[in-house]
Amino acid sequence: MSDPAEFATHTQEQAVASWVSYLNQLRIDNLLSTLSRQDEHLRDALTSVDEAIRRIDLEVVAANRGGQHGMHGFIAEIAEVGIGNARRQITGHEAVYQWVNDNGPVDLLRGDVEIQQKFVAAGGRFSLGAIAEHLQKYPDYVHNGGKYQVPVIISR
Repeated sequence: MSDPAEFATHTQEQAVASWVSYLNQLRIDNLLSTLSRQDEHLRDALTSVDEAIRRIDLEVVAANRGGQHGMHGFIAEIAEVGIGNARRQITGHEAVYQWVNDNGPVDLLRGDVEIQQKFVAAGGRFSLGAIAEHLQKYPDYVHNGGKYQVPVIISR
């Protein structure tokens, strides 16, 4: 390798190979970091779902909260909180849903938004009728920024 042109070519090839190796290592490090964050997000999401299931079991089913005609509504509220938070957490966002659980005009919060969820299909009262009843009891609910939410039932 006494030829200066050959030496320069060889040195340039080594520099390119070193740069490619460095870029590949950056890509691998980035991939491993991303996979680690995904694992963390999945753990957070599964924790939210597990907590919702635990609350449903203990605070609704075991306590017979709402009885035969109202239990499904409480289950829907807690499920909405658990699943809503899990959906956000799986993409790396913070949990924003909270179950209010005070039998007042608000069932849950999504950030600062107050939500009254109506999941009714008993006694001839359906969700829209339950909303009308709620509005009679709390006429300023919507005016004060409250929202109504009717969960969708998907059956197969």
